[in-house]
Amino acid sequence: MKLSTALRKMLEGWRGDVPAAWQPVLSGIELNFRSRALDCPLRPGEIIIPARNRVFHAFEGVDPEGVRAVILGQDPYPNPEWATGRAFEQGNLTEWPPESGRIAASLRRIVQTLAAARTGNARYASHDRAWSDLVRDVRSGALPLEPPRELFARLERQGVLFLNASLTLSIVMRAGESKKPRGHFPVWEPLVNRVLSFIAGRGRAVFLLWGRRASWIFERSGARGALVVEHVHPAAITREGAAFLKPPNPFLAANELLRRRGEPPISW
Repeated sequence: MKLSTALRKMLEGWRGDVPAAWQPVLSGIELNFRSRALDCPLRPGEIIIPARNRVFHAFEGVDPEGVRAVILGQDPYPNPEWATGRAFEQGNLTEWPPESGRIAASLRRIVQTLAAARTGNARYASHDRAWSDLVRDVRSGALPLEPPRELFARLERQGVLFLNASLTLSIVMRAGESKKPRGHFPVWEPLVNRVLSFIAGRGRAVFLLWGRRASWIFERSGARGALVVEHVHPAAITREGAAFLKPPNPFLAANELLRRRGEPPISW
């Protein structure tokens, strides 16, 4: 079986999974199963993630007219237990772990930067090693920070859309063989372009674009006249360390753009 065939089969009737508020926005959109990039055999042990009932999870907590910020990711985490349908959310976390190896580097740095924006304490985003200090302060009550799922849900209630450019990913899951992720961006490009263009056209939201690929995807979507905050990707590493933790803080920059547009800031 080809990968495109497996995707078409998995996503048959996908329109019925789209939350009602988003149905008019995505009316007439067809997913692109004809891309040559997907015209390849399905590998032994290859599975598609996230589960079908989580594919459109990013749209469930925020209405299109209420979107005030878009955080644009790329692909789901290449781990069935981690991929939730929201960009950068890690599904197996119920609390913030003190061990940095138990949390995706991208999510860890996002939380560090968010904590610095929330408190004004730049120490939380000073370097990767500050993660242990952050978790210690959360547990002592010195840092008011919700558990992982509650944090994402609270930000969604404020109109933050955690959107991946590809809503699905496939990986090989066989004993003794490493996972080999394969993105499905061509399938989702028409849908993601429509979402980005619609939100940009409202003129009330800020787009947080982290990394060159996110900026390329946004530009390719045809969205115009939007408020944009560009920053390095949370996973980027330079000789100086984690580049995402370096100023300017993208969350503070996003709020400043919203204020200039006459929109209320987001309580990160």
